[in-house]
Amino acid sequence: MPSLPTLSRLTNILTSSNEVIACNIYISAGGKPFHRQPLLDILQSSQQLCRQLRSEKNDPSSQQKTVTVVHAYADIPYNRSSIHLAGHASLVHQVASHVASSAMSSIHKVNLKHKSQEDDIDSAHPLVGLVDHISCMPLVKKDENSVESNGNDFNSSCSEDEYIPNDVCGIAALAIKQTLMQKGGVMCLTYGSANHEQMPLALVRKEQTSFFKSGSCADSSKDDEGADAKSTPFGTCTVGSPPYFVENYNILLKSTVSRKLAISLAKKLRERDGGVKGVEALTLKYSGGRYEVACNLLRPDLHEGSVEAIDSKIDEWIEEQRKGNIGDDYDCFVERAYRVGTTTEQCLKAIQNKNAVTGISQAEEDVMKKFDIMLQQ
Repeated sequence: MPSLPTLSRLTNILTSSNEVIACNIYISAGGKPFHRQPLLDILQSSQQLCRQLRSEKNDPSSQQKTVTVVHAYADIPYNRSSIHLAGHASLVHQVASHVASSAMSSIHKVNLKHKSQEDDIDSAHPLVGLVDHISCMPLVKKDENSVESNGNDFNSSCSEDEYIPNDVCGIAALAIKQTLMQKGGVMCLTYGSANHEQMPLALVRKEQTSFFKSGSCADSSKDDEGADAKSTPFGTCTVGSPPYFVENYNILLKSTVSRKLAISLAKKLRERDGGVKGVEALTLKYSGGRYEVACNLLRPDLHEGSVEAIDSKIDEWIEEQRKGNIGDDYDCFVERAYRVGTTTEQCLKAIQNKNAVTGISQAEEDVMKKFDIMLQQ
């Protein structure tokens, strides 16, 4: 019977690569005051690990490797936080595994301590686990990010048990999965290039999890909502790699905009409904009686899949709603449209000259300060 690729084999491949990647770790926490300190501790220890890894001596004949925390984000109404990394794949694997493992330990512990309050959290964001999602994304064009170009020899067209991706991001995702599963208590599902059938994230969530039956997507008449999040101590974690860097863009609507109208905006933006190329859109309940349309941009590298293309579609949607009423302008419908997370340019800029920094940089202090402010809102 074939065995899973060993973690050591995966890490050896990553170590031999000089590719830089991005990695986002999404944690189902942040909606309660007692989440603040453990989340700040996770960020601080992750920044410290990044500095330690950057300072370690590498082979003099090889490129000096780097990794950094580019951004940290907390969205209180969604009880959801995220830490965004960038750097060489072998180091990103180590830091991402640390972030996820620390969250499973400290957040789970504090949730148990405040069990009654934790039960009161009504997360509007769909979820399947405590560490809900880990995404490893390329920072260079896909054809430049192939492990095969680095001379590695393995077969990517084999069974699931033997499968090793032919790209660095997919290998990093598999390595993170194996690291987490060794610790126990979490089920990991792969997607994208980390999945032997190349299943995209949306399909994995739809067919293998209760993601679209949880949060504000749940049908209150059913009792299986959030089943994945309760199936093990830490629930399920989707771990994978999309073919391109994914950006996130949210449109928070005014409280006067109904759910039906919010859904119509999501449909206007969603590619499969004839909207913007590469855009997945979900209508979510926000705070204060408001709705938000959350968008994943799967092809932000293309103008027709960019934030600008989304903004143009929003303008079209508003014009359709106005129906000749001149007084109803943009501000009557949209409270704000904003990016969540990072861009390729932001990640690449963040990892430049990091090797020269031995102490805590101003950028690291800024990430920590902004994260703390978000957690106190």
